[in-house]
Amino acid sequence: MDRLIRMLKLLLLVLLAVMIMGFIKRARVQVNFDDLADAVCAGIDTDTLKQADSRALKRLYGINSEDLAGFVLYTSIESMDVDELLLLEVKSPQLADAAEQSISKRIDSQLANFEGYGAEQTKLIRDHILTVRGNYLLFVISPEAETYSRAFIKGLKTP
Repeated sequence: MDRLIRMLKLLLLVLLAVMIMGFIKRARVQVNFDDLADAVCAGIDTDTLKQADSRALKRLYGINSEDLAGFVLYTSIESMDVDELLLLEVKSPQLADAAEQSISKRIDSQLANFEGYGAEQTKLIRDHILTVRGNYLLFVISPEAETYSRAFIKGLKTP
């Protein structure tokens, strides 16, 4: 009987720890979007990438800028390059889920466009980074994706 009680206590403790970790993960992260964008985009190569507007955001991702608290989008200057960087601050967690789905559709579309003849492009697309932290999303297709991702994570931790 004592063994059963100890097992139940241990099970409840593990369950409580998992729940606490879930709450911490979903905790709202709040940073100044302009500062985050500056940190992430500091190393952008403007010889190969150009900043895009809300029309491009809608055309490429199906995301309305009105649903966002802020966004930065860079796309390739050359049509055969697939490099992209999208940084979003959505207004609610539900919109983060919708934005993530839109980005997934963009990935699938780009893979379909380059599959079969763009081996380098296809590899870059497959090696993309999509990170969601609270109401902030970072999507990168680039050889330097890890660098942008580290800047994103660091920018979210900066008070």
